[in-house]
Amino acid sequence: MAAAVNYRAMLGRLGFTQDAQAFISDAQRGGFDTLASLDVLVSGDPTGGNFVKSMRRPGGDSSNGVLVSFRAETNFKSLLFFLRHKKRTNRTVVIGDITLANITALAMRQEKEVEDKANFVTPENPKFDPDDWAQSAENVLDFVSKHPGVTGIPLSYVLRDTLRVKAEADDPAFGRVDSEYASMEEEMISRASILSSTAVATMTDAELEDVGPFTDIFLMDSAKVYDLLTTLFGDKEYYTYIRNAGKKKNAINGRKAWFALFKHFVGPNFLEHIQTTSEATLRSLKYMGVSQLTSPYANRPKKNMKMP
Repeated sequence: MAAAVNYRAMLGRLGFTQDAQAFISDAQRGGFDTLASLDVLVSGDPTGGNFVKSMRRPGGDSSNGVLVSFRAETNFKSLLFFLRHKKRTNRTVVIGDITLANITALAMRQEKEVEDKANFVTPENPKFDPDDWAQSAENVLDFVSKHPGVTGIPLSYVLRDTLRVKAEADDPAFGRVDSEYASMEEEMISRASILSSTAVATMTDAELEDVGPFTDIFLMDSAKVYDLLTTLFGDKEYYTYIRNAGKKKNAINGRKAWFALFKHFVGPNFLEHIQTTSEATLRSLKYMGVSQLTSPYANRPKKNMKMP
């Protein structure tokens, strides 16, 4: 009973009338009587527009509809985005968190994501030098991060080092004084789910990388990353590493493709390539006196010896 009262009070804070609160909570009409139940709207009707329309004109008939003010509709939209953001960053939410100050604090973020999606321009392909893997990898990650995933999270989360998300209690949210995150993007990339909730906690990371199970959203985002890598490297001789690792039957995994490329460039084959190239470069150099050490020739081995 107390939970239902608190839930209705929360709806009242958003500006809904008592009739509207009853409509939303009623199992036969709205059917959304808890925060958890609103997840259907978070995923399927993220602005709440269709639901609010059904409140005003249930079954297309306004005669038995309820009044929903513009203020309530706007705040409801902000609530759904707030819940969506908390879900994508693996943060728990309780009724007490739903205040106008908290939900409207993300309003500018919400508008930015809508605007970015509408005006998205494919970024320029990154510079990639096989002999400078460290910088090249950074360039690729930056390129990938400029592409949003299904829920608006930068796609570079697919390629992060860690599979698991830190315990919420040990990882203060962006905006808190003790948070390690300098931006909302950093938090999203670090805390986005890769593994599904059914993943076995006792399995090693290597086992989980191989079999998962992964979230549906990650799988969709990972397929997008695979397509980006194919666009960047599809005509390169080392694309075979991407294709062989990232495309298995009906499964497309950009994460596996990326780490296969990583292994190729920092593994034994790449070290052998670096050594061979460097030796050939050294053999081509001629000593021309101390004064020549500052010439471009003096820098040629350095480029070949760059390592991550």
